[in-house]
Amino acid sequence: TGILVEPGDADGLYRGIKLLLEDTALREEIVNNSRTQVEEKFNLDRMVSLTESVYKEALGKRRRK
Repeated sequence: TGILVEPGDADGLYRGIKLLLEDTALREEIVNNSRTQVEEKFNLDRMVSLTESVYKEALGKRRRK
């Protein structure tokens, strides 16, 4: 879903950006993989379910006190 570069590595950042500009297939693969990951991790049903879990856990802890 991306190209990793060490912090402070300006040359590495340059090479990564240049690679993405020049390699259309790699760029499209990164975009597609990123989109898939976002759709899986942040879809509405999952977010609602996780939010409900947090509330249920909080209520359960409150009742035990």
